[in-house]
Amino acid sequence: MKCMAAIANQLADAGHQVTYFQPFVVELFQNHDLIKNPNIKVIDFWHDEEGRKNLPSDGVLSDAWTSVKYQSDIGVKIFAPRVLHSAFQHMCRRMFEDKELHKMLKDQKFDVVLSETFDFCGLYLADYLEMPAIISVFTGSKLSAITDALGEPSFLHYYPSPSSNFGPKISLYDRMNNLWYKLLSTSAFGELFDRQYADISKIMNGTVRHWKPILGDVTYHFANSNPYLDFVVPTIPKVVPIGGYTMDYKQVPPVSKELDTILNLRPYNVFISYGTMVASKYMPDDYKHSMINLFKHNQNVTFLWKYEDAEEKYIKENIPENVHLSKWFPQQSLLADKRVNLFITHGGLGSTMELAYAAKTGIVTPLFAEQPSNAQMLARHGSVEVYSKHDIPNWKKQSDLLRKMLIDEK
Repeated sequence: MKCMAAIANQLADAGHQVTYFQPFVVELFQNHDLIKNPNIKVIDFWHDEEGRKNLPSDGVLSDAWTSVKYQSDIGVKIFAPRVLHSAFQHMCRRMFEDKELHKMLKDQKFDVVLSETFDFCGLYLADYLEMPAIISVFTGSKLSAITDALGEPSFLHYYPSPSSNFGPKISLYDRMNNLWYKLLSTSAFGELFDRQYADISKIMNGTVRHWKPILGDVTYHFANSNPYLDFVVPTIPKVVPIGGYTMDYKQVPPVSKELDTILNLRPYNVFISYGTMVASKYMPDDYKHSMINLFKHNQNVTFLWKYEDAEEKYIKENIPENVHLSKWFPQQSLLADKRVNLFITHGGLGSTMELAYAAKTGIVTPLFAEQPSNAQMLARHGSVEVYSKHDIPNWKKQSDLLRKMLIDEK
């Protein structure tokens, strides 16, 4: 949502007439303020009663703190199509059943439609409505399932599997693992798109096209990849890397007066955010206990922790005074502030981009999906250390790494 909103804002700022159509697959995010340009026409689209009965819980990925299935090639193949299809299914059904929506969108006479590939429903709809030009967007970096359909060469052996070594450390096992990962990842997301196609084809009596020819016919494909940071892969002219388009540190506002005061309390400041998809409040108890020990044994550091429930009994009773909790922090403003010395992050692509553009050091603790690859991407530049989520209960190990990162000038 953040990435597509950034594209909408930039197009509107450049003088284009922009309509931002937002189907709320997860209604948790309905009260956002991501659309900045007042000239953008916003169309909200909501679940029907059946869809609301099947809304995914905000804790649907809570086991990502400990489970290996989200970073396993086989786990991706088994769980991704099932979990994501069930999350997308009802909104996609509603979008294709609503004939008034179709007429309204056709009447807008759009010149071009930009839609995300991760949930392919928007691209299915744009193609069905015969929009003049379609640009597919992947708000991640690489998605192997769409490579062949776009006409790109394979990035096998250029882009490592999340569990593979790369560079001088690469072995024959790693090369085999890269192949295994590509085959399973391609199959997993291909199955997801096929499931969506089957649902829509049934609703529309077979009048929709398959996702592969749709991708083959797109005018351009925008990839959220920055070639200066990312692993270099072979590509084609219609695949345009736009990584960094959400970054504009010239316009980042300073921190609030309250945060300004907090950042002056101690010699070191560490910002912690594990993102939105896997909430910190769902950490197992031993993880929370370890985090509190980490805080207590580093009293010369102020920790700003994005934590969703500051009133939770265990947290409220045990959190030390050098920790400040909030459901939300102005991430870019904090990373742009010179007093913030270190960022502990889950390694989502948005956070890794913001970390790199702010020229800050970080500890990346990947939880699921492409986050291990994002962590490796930054680690090879020497700006971050990768820390396993399974080592969070070892507070001494994390504390030693924290002190090394704060003190070591390299």
